[in-house]
Amino acid sequence: MNKSNVEVANGKINSKQTEKNSKRIRSKEASNGSPEKKFEDRKNEGGVKRLLTNSEFLKKSSNNIILSFSRGKDSIVSWLLLKELGFNVYPIYYSLCPYMDFELESLKYYEDFFKTKIIKIPSSTFNELYSTGYLQTKEAISISKKNTISTYSNEDIRLMAIEEYGLDKNTYIAVGATVNDSMQRRIGINKVNGLNHKSKKFYPIADFTVSDIEEYLIKYKVKLPIDYKIWGSTFDGLNLRWLGELKEHLPKDFDLVKMYFPFIEAELFRKELLQLWDKKSIEKKIN
Repeated sequence: MNKSNVEVANGKINSKQTEKNSKRIRSKEASNGSPEKKFEDRKNEGGVKRLLTNSEFLKKSSNNIILSFSRGKDSIVSWLLLKELGFNVYPIYYSLCPYMDFELESLKYYEDFFKTKIIKIPSSTFNELYSTGYLQTKEAISISKKNTISTYSNEDIRLMAIEEYGLDKNTYIAVGATVNDSMQRRIGINKVNGLNHKSKKFYPIADFTVSDIEEYLIKYKVKLPIDYKIWGSTFDGLNLRWLGELKEHLPKDFDLVKMYFPFIEAELFRKELLQLWDKKSIEKKIN
């Protein structure tokens, strides 16, 4: 997830500031030749047209769809859009470290908001790190080797959700990614025209602009998780990019991570060393 332009205050969107940002973004989009009109007013344009075409194709088989839900703004808006399009949404969440309070609290909010159960599973990243002894003691490594956690592919996850929810085996999984995220995603999404039949992936917000996403959040008055207030995006790593703020703002959850990865403090020490090295380099250049 990229850093959000949505302002977060106590987990809520600051609508006044967000609208100000949206106007700035729309102005920038217009100057770049991008659509300035709202999503709802672009029904006949290429991106929106392929969204409607793809959704109609999927609904010929079933109104059911799985959603890869990250708690981030893109996946929240994907959920809102899929409901508008008439889909029954079955979300699945991959936890980077199981049972962190701040994740569980926001997931409970979204379950209540959408009135839908969310399946929660450890991510393959967690399984891989734990099984390979990442930042663990020698004793913990010997235990983890005896109790290796299996990793799984995106297809395994889709099939897991199908089994859990009792869905048809051909049910597609929706992913909240846009062609504006990166050149790689633009090429990948456009190559399959927003609907990958081989991997059974559907990209509902593929052609959404930043202002489209922000307008949907404001329209439905949905809260963003506390992650945006701390990091500007959803929590997404067990390295120094994320851990310093986790320890400072959510010490209980940091201790939970430390329970699985006892030497996690080494990442923070590495950050201190890097800062010290950078400071000495600057002083050397000045002198």
